[in-house]
Amino acid sequence: MELFHYADAKEFYAEAEQFLIKSEIENNLTIGVLRAVIGNTSDSQVPCMLLVKEKNEVILTFTMRGSHTAIIGYGSEVDAIDLIINYMSTNNMKIKRVTADYELSTYFSKQWTTCTGQSSVVRVDQIIYATNGIVERKSIPGTLKKAVIEEEDNISEIIYKFFEETGQKISFEVARKKANLSILNEDLFVWHDGEIVCVAKKVRETPNCAIISMVYTPKPYRSKGYASACVSELSKQLLLKGYRYCILHADSDNHISTNLYESIGYHAVGRLITYHFFYE
Repeated sequence: MELFHYADAKEFYAEAEQFLIKSEIENNLTIGVLRAVIGNTSDSQVPCMLLVKEKNEVILTFTMRGSHTAIIGYGSEVDAIDLIINYMSTNNMKIKRVTADYELSTYFSKQWTTCTGQSSVVRVDQIIYATNGIVERKSIPGTLKKAVIEEEDNISEIIYKFFEETGQKISFEVARKKANLSILNEDLFVWHDGEIVCVAKKVRETPNCAIISMVYTPKPYRSKGYASACVSELSKQLLLKGYRYCILHADSDNHISTNLYESIGYHAVGRLITYHFFYE
């Protein structure tokens, strides 16, 4: 096995694409981030990109985003992780968290904590859902529309509440910037029933998949079917555009979301575990 380090995202993706596309749905995060960086459609940075090859074949991908968040490609070989750990240790690299499937993330966590003396805890346990066709349900009042700039104030408040409720508290200024950028990029959608009652966003794409996130219904409008209507209609529109699959991630213990997605035709295809590292 041999480790390769890349400084250029385009060069890295050219080498890793065939490996990543084998499990395109499960690798949507890595693929989506790299394509956005290459296409200059994101301000994300990927300062560390590593490949492990054996007999000239890629057997592991490792990408580190700007906030010291690492992603190990689905389908990677567990045995190759030791090369990554050694490289990071030798180069005094820091990491705050790692995301991968259960086996890979757990092994990395065990080896990294042994190497550094840090402790680790599971912070995120998500199910990857995908669909290539939506199940029709009863009609819900309202229509799906792209968010428009005139709605920026309202949407800023909704985004602020979304991050607050999901434990990722941000300032209102940051929420406004996110709202403005999402509206200008035309990737934020709202369900209107006289007013905005639900939002959802197409956060990234792969060659064949569209990824939906930030599905949120303000408290006064919950339990009325708006979220299922919003996600269902957005998924149908994206599939009609030519995407083969729509993808959603949901916390494994959020049964409201998982039941909702399954009820409209989404199926669980994978699981991602994120370990957070810290010193006692």
